[in-house]
Amino acid sequence: MSRLSDFISKVLGETVQEDAVPELLYANLPLFIRETYNLKSAVLLSRSLIIMEPKDLDKLIIGNLLKHLAIVQNSYEKLVVLLLPSISAIQRGRLIERKVDFIVPGKQLFLPSLLLDLKEEHSRSAFHRQRDVLLPSAQFLLIYHLVFSTARYSLAEYSLKLVADMTGYTPMAITKAAKDLERFDLIDIIGTKEKSISFKLEKKELWDQTEKMNLLRSPVLKRVFIDEIPDGLNLYYSYFSAIGEYSDLNPGNQDYIAVDKKIYHELEKRQSFVNPNSDEGRYCIEVWSYNPVRLTTSAKYVDPLSLYLSLKDTGDERIEMACEQIIDRYQW
Repeated sequence: MSRLSDFISKVLGETVQEDAVPELLYANLPLFIRETYNLKSAVLLSRSLIIMEPKDLDKLIIGNLLKHLAIVQNSYEKLVVLLLPSISAIQRGRLIERKVDFIVPGKQLFLPSLLLDLKEEHSRSAFHRQRDVLLPSAQFLLIYHLVFSTARYSLAEYSLKLVADMTGYTPMAITKAAKDLERFDLIDIIGTKEKSISFKLEKKELWDQTEKMNLLRSPVLKRVFIDEIPDGLNLYYSYFSAIGEYSDLNPGNQDYIAVDKKIYHELEKRQSFVNPNSDEGRYCIEVWSYNPVRLTTSAKYVDPLSLYLSLKDTGDERIEMACEQIIDRYQW
């Protein structure tokens, strides 16, 4: 684990997906940028970004740095975050004054673009005060319980390690998800050596409570249009392609396909998508923050609860009525 990943894990309880910058894009950058900085592609809090680390701190001049950040930003059209092993008080003040996103592992995480400003020993509690929704893994675990459990205590029959095996998450990720659910008083964590979880409310009451607390969010991170489906990709229809399965509203003409973010990034890395763009295509890939295949009992459509979450804030009266039908018809 890199020092950045380790710091983010300790402070936010999140993992950072780090990868090399695509070679073609990297080669298009000015030579002095490539010689002055190490660049990595990353995903943090469901946001794609570029990590930019100066190779020589002694040559760090804030005025030049701002120009270089702008060059990289324009080249990648992503949020660029500065990674610094150390920083002086004067440099810190100038970066904050100019609202530059930066991370100093072990010291500070200043990401105004993500509404985060966490410092040293107060970082974890400050983050929890700001974050008022469940982690994607915690939301997944809650919906998994609502879809597959027969009673509120069903998952208590399994250790967290077994739950990890059942869901495809690592034991560490499931432990963090459980602690997140416990933080909102939705579960009890039972046991000492072999821990398990028990939800405090019956399924419909649990759903109503999380809705009332606004703990749940759309699983959709972004939508990408493509012209062909990559070989081997399982098709699970979502969004307007799935709405007719769970409501009276007719599906649209555009095909929407839900894909776990890990699978999407693997396909993207292999350049498996034909004409990927943000405007139009035969198919629209919905990149989800958790794996839609693990939550559905259908062979063709995503689960109705995640579908509801992806649709409920569209502002369309017809879709709002369809969302009400989805919940009313769900077998709690």
